[in-house]
Amino acid sequence: MAQQTLKSKNVLTKALSSGFIAGVALIITGILFLAFRSELISVMLTIVGVLLIVLGVMEVIRRRYAEGVVEAAVGVIVIACGWTVANVTLFILGVSFIAYAIYLVVCSFSTLKNSDRKQKLITLSTPAVIATFGALLIAARWHTVDAIFIAIGVLLVLSGILSLARELLGK
Repeated sequence: MAQQTLKSKNVLTKALSSGFIAGVALIITGILFLAFRSELISVMLTIVGVLLIVLGVMEVIRRRYAEGVVEAAVGVIVIACGWTVANVTLFILGVSFIAYAIYLVVCSFSTLKNSDRKQKLITLSTPAVIATFGALLIAARWHTVDAIFIAIGVLLVLSGILSLARELLGK
């Protein structure tokens, strides 16, 4: 009975770890990319624009007029010129994802030395998926946005599954 309780606590501890939560978040984000494809960009840009306008109004209410006007103006620009902003944003996100993947590889060097082949594969798979995701963001250039978003959704789901596997199998 005590053994069963200990196992339950270990499973709960793993489920509440940041890697587990990140894995679930990646899977949910991937499903959203698969479901909404390029429409997701319009929705996200509209949400960001509205949030910036609201923040701008709040700054004006606090008598921070310059900040408020700039935030509200940026919000209007994001809503009005969303696809242009999205093009630049996707490029920056792509570069950021590739940089993050490189960072993950560099940070895992010390653990890779003492890992078995299976663990090395799991550890290096996540940065590979993230780098591929970044490359897809850079390459999209709006010619095949829906296809790219489907691929990104699949890659995010795979990355989430790998993250969950790493957490459940032990780091």
